[in-house]
Amino acid sequence: MSDSWQDLSYRSQNASENASENALENASDSIEQDSNEEQDDSKQLGGYSMYQQGIRDMETLGLVDVGSLASWTASSEKQDNEVMKLRDESPDTYWQSDGVQPHYIDIHFAKKVSISKISIYIDYALDESYTPSKITVLAGNGFHDLMEVTGIELNEPEGWVHLGFPTEVDQGQILRTFLVRVLIVANHQHGKDTHVRAIKIYSKATTYDVGNTLLGAFTSKRLAMESVIR
Repeated sequence: MSDSWQDLSYRSQNASENASENALENASDSIEQDSNEEQDDSKQLGGYSMYQQGIRDMETLGLVDVGSLASWTASSEKQDNEVMKLRDESPDTYWQSDGVQPHYIDIHFAKKVSISKISIYIDYALDESYTPSKITVLAGNGFHDLMEVTGIELNEPEGWVHLGFPTEVDQGQILRTFLVRVLIVANHQHGKDTHVRAIKIYSKATTYDVGNTLLGAFTSKRLAMESVIR
């Protein structure tokens, strides 16, 4: 009788200890899951903050994005990841190529524009082998006379990459052109297709003045935007 009681007591104690251990494990798993979710949320918020900060930096320099005045096309695009994802103001979406290399984006203006910088948003942490490792920018009056004007090699970039132009391109490091081609020369880890999350074409804010070469005879930015052939 005594042995039976001791056996029951021992088993009850073991069951209680196992229940406590399970409760601790479940609590630990829950805390770890919450921590991972918080890290994911923090990373997402951090990416958006980094995206917005890059735009503010350009605005501080007196630059405005004139990409809305152009028509945008790409060498190829995957369904649901079309080239206009580059213009939706979100670092969470991206253009993805879907064809043979080289991959490129053409930005074609109806009027000659004065470009100070080209900014490209890419994120190796999210895109890995889809991330460009070498980018070249070409410009010209049309497809027949495109020439290289700037470029960059990248090592696991996260955020905005701002490209300016050497003085030999034009006086005052300003590029005047009708057509810009952003060419993805290579990807990290020899990736085949590529991801680009945003591109902005920056011009001096003063070029929005009426009568300037960018807007010509138009009396508002809205009219100029509507004049672009798409």
